[in-house]
Amino acid sequence: MRSGPGAAYSRRFTMNFAEGFWAVCTARNSYGNLWYYGRDRAGNRWGWIWSERTDKGYS
Repeated sequence: MRSGPGAAYSRRFTMNFAEGFWAVCTARNSYGNLWYYGRDRAGNRWGWIWSERTDKGYS
């Protein structure tokens, strides 16, 4: 997870995607890449994840 929608933003956390991620909004950076902002399943960590690093899932 990053602090903003782009690789130039600091890395805040490393997460295991098997834990689950709940997206609450999206943004495109200046390169046109889609990023999701959300939290881990426990709700303890919030941040941005590049859409190419994950797939949409269902709970």
